[in-house]
Amino acid sequence: MAADATGDWRQYVTSDTLQAADLKGQHLVVVIAKVVQATMTDRKDAKLQKGVLNVYFQGKKKPLVVKAELSGALTKLCGSNKCKDWIGQAIEIYPTQVWAFGANHDVVRISPKRPAAASAKSAASAPAEPEPPPHDMVEDEVREIPSADEQRAIAEQLKRENPGG
Repeated sequence: MAADATGDWRQYVTSDTLQAADLKGQHLVVVIAKVVQATMTDRKDAKLQKGVLNVYFQGKKKPLVVKAELSGALTKLCGSNKCKDWIGQAIEIYPTQVWAFGANHDVVRISPKRPAAASAKSAASAPAEPEPPPHDMVEDEVREIPSADEQRAIAEQLKRENPGG
């Protein structure tokens, strides 16, 4: 039997992407491990998909969804608009609130300043996070785009599983 939920609702709602609540009010220095192209469902029209990036950090399980504003911040910090140049760079992320869509929303932002060298070194050597417990929730609306090879493999598997259709 599940325990009664009594705390802030954000601690009980799972997400496959990094959310402000995951930072628990703290600034965090992280090192970019990889950047993956993804899509996100448009808020106004669920039939539309928007291109975004999932930025993964060393030792962290959840990626940060990065749209234009955060891409600009990364470009300034890393000195390049090429995603490959962001890999290995230490940045500082933090939770805050922004006014959007008629209400305040908790978001993750990137500090405009480079983290201190000691903080960056510590972040690069931080141990990996443990695997989160499994959940029965549907996936977030952010989807990574499979590579061409993965798309071919998926299409072949679907043909094998459904030869008539």
